[in-house]
Amino acid sequence: ILTNDGRIFFVDLEQAERGGDKSWDIAEFLCYAGHYASFSPVKVAETITREFLSGYLEAGGEIRNVKRSLSPRYLKVFSFFTPPHTLLIIVNTCRKMLETKTYNVADNIN
Repeated sequence: ILTNDGRIFFVDLEQAERGGDKSWDIAEFLCYAGHYASFSPVKVAETITREFLSGYLEAGGEIRNVKRSLSPRYLKVFSFFTPPHTLLIIVNTCRKMLETKTYNVADNIN
């Protein structure tokens, strides 16, 4: 992620490349984090998801990438790794944020 003030943050868990699939990167991060949070209270997965998406969108990330990351194309890959109840928490938290726009971005790209 390149922030508005020029700082760079790497969030790709596999490899860094230009023009990669940002939706895959979002799904991968959230599902890996969800895997490790699955034995914690529900609030942990919700908080990780909410904070990650808030940071992503505030830094100029595109809403369409978040929406695509919720598709079965991406989530089914992680269904063996991240428990179903945790995937549901992640998906519902993302949808709620996108529907209510509970992040600090004026109107982001659809």
